[in-house]
Amino acid sequence: MLRLDSSGGLLVTKWRRARFMDILNLLLSPEIFLVWTSLVKTLVLLGIILGLVSYTVYAERKVSAFIQNRVGPNRVGIPLTNVRLLGLGQPIADALKLLLKENFIPNSVNKFYYYIAPKLAMIPPILVLAVLPFGSELFGVPMVIADINIGVLYVFAVSSLGVYGIVLAGWASNSKYPFLGGIRSSSQMISYELALGLSVVPVFLIIGTLSLPEIVDWQVKNGWLVFPFWPQGFSIEAAMHDPKIIIDSIVAGFSVQRILLWIPMLISFVIFLVAMFAETNRAPFDLPEAEQELVGGYHTEYSGMGFALFFLGEYAAMIAGSGVIVTLFLGGWSLPLVPDGSATSFLGLPFIPAWMAGALWGLVNIGVFFAKVSALLFFFIWVRWTVPRFRYDQLMKLGWYFFFELALVNIFITAIVLAFVKF
Repeated sequence: MLRLDSSGGLLVTKWRRARFMDILNLLLSPEIFLVWTSLVKTLVLLGIILGLVSYTVYAERKVSAFIQNRVGPNRVGIPLTNVRLLGLGQPIADALKLLLKENFIPNSVNKFYYYIAPKLAMIPPILVLAVLPFGSELFGVPMVIADINIGVLYVFAVSSLGVYGIVLAGWASNSKYPFLGGIRSSSQMISYELALGLSVVPVFLIIGTLSLPEIVDWQVKNGWLVFPFWPQGFSIEAAMHDPKIIIDSIVAGFSVQRILLWIPMLISFVIFLVAMFAETNRAPFDLPEAEQELVGGYHTEYSGMGFALFFLGEYAAMIAGSGVIVTLFLGGWSLPLVPDGSATSFLGLPFIPAWMAGALWGLVNIGVFFAKVSALLFFFIWVRWTVPRFRYDQLMKLGWYFFFELALVNIFITAIVLAFVKF
């Protein structure tokens, strides 16, 4: 048996400590730090989004039941017990059902494109999430996976690829109903992507950048784009000591230019929101899968996990679209009436250490971002169960004859205000 005296044990301890410090220094080197923090953020965000997708389906079933005076899912709870938990276990049961369901493939399909179509519908919304800033900082790490200076262009480029999955599904199924659904989806997305892209040009004119984190930072300092003014120099801590600072900050934040820009910003917001309904194939623009006309549209011939991926892709696109709307128009992760973004001014607790206050503030920012996304998801669901579906000619006319021209005029209005109104 090998024995070490006290000096030998001390050498081993020093060697282990040195090895630990070497590994720690390696992990903290800029390149390695960027890799493993990006990987951690990706896995955590993906887990949150998949959970949010599952429970958005549950929320849609409960909200639709409430609107139609029904009960909705209320039975699935903890297995082998009588605890039902308001049916919160329903998404888990649905996932197990789709995983275990037989994947029936018709003989007449083009199998290669039939297989890859659901994956192509699911991947683009997930890729969009990579550039969305879902928080400020947490332990000094920016809460965005890929901070690129052309984030908005990346969003439009990647999200437009989702139509390929739907078109390939409609064509590869070799059936008339899926084919009609695929054709409808392609023409619908082409029509509304023009209005969608033009509606964000006023945002670039005002802020002067395509970087999504910089757009959020601008709104933190100057106010959300859908608000006409923003308090300058306001903090909750200062207002508690001197209420007069509220009036002073509002007067300091008043700007004629911002008041005049409020109208084009609201127009951009409405156009972008409605176009996002069309881009995600949500009612009242769900023509590609209109059940009363096309049975199920492009996913009629799919079952099992193929159908599940289309289903998940639709809700993931809703979440990604809501995240883009929040980032561009609703201040991203910022709280209203906290323009300074200061953890100490928000918490007002001097006995909390600085690192803990920063971590709490980072978690608050992440929670604010997902709270805004959840509110928009509720709006998506509410509209689906209250507004009737458009006719196809009405859908095309709205996109080409109304939103397209309105978005162009809105760009000119924004440019004129920025050029001639400076106070």
